[in-house]
Order: sequence, then structure tokens, then C-alpha cells
Amino acid sequence: MASASDRSNLLSVDVLLDDGLVILRLRGELDLSNVDVLAARLAAARDLGRRVLIDLSVLDFIDSSGLQFLMGAYEKSRLNGVHLSIRPGSRDVMRTFEIAGLDETLPFERDRVEMA
Repeated sequence: MASASDRSNLLSVDVLLDDGLVILRLRGELDLSNVDVLAARLAAARDLGRRVLIDLSVLDFIDSSGLQFLMGAYEKSRLNGVHLSIRPGSRDVMRTFEIAGLDETLPFERDRVEMA
């Protein structure tokens, strides 16, 4: 079993720029032990642009703390005039959002959800 410090290595966040859009591509697992990694990358992304896409397409796992973080990030972005959207993940990842009732609340790219 991984220690708390080792678990922070289970998430990587690639930062990509595409014509004014900042893309944060999450890989691995997003949970309580490493949500601060995403928080730091998102704070930096907001400094780079007013449009941010959080890409979950290659994320393996998300827990309730990851869901809570994304909900808070969405609310904070709206208040600060940043357009935040989310690219859906795998069926397993999206099932977590569905169970929590957030699949219709958060700003997912809808065409990708329908294709999944």
C-alpha cells in the first residue's frame, strides 16, 4: 500500500496551450492525497488564460474529494470570469459523477459524453 506521500505521484497533470485555451490533462488517480496537485496547476492555468479545459479522458480514477474539488473549481471560475469546461473520462470515471448527480451540473463537453 502506498503512503500518503507516495500517492501524490499517482496523479500527473499535463498543461497544454491551444489558441488561448489552457488544457489540463489528468493522468492516473485524483483523490484526497493529491487534489492539491490539481489545485496548483489550475491556479497557474487561470493566470495563463480565461478559458480552461480539464481533460479527464485518460484519468483512471476519481473519488469524492476529486468531485468536490471540481465542483468548487467550477464555482470559483464562474465568479472570477474564467470559462471552465470538463472533457469527460472513461465510463468508470463518469459513473462516479453520475452517482453523485454531478454529470448534469458540471460543464462537461456534451458531445463527448454522448459518444462515450
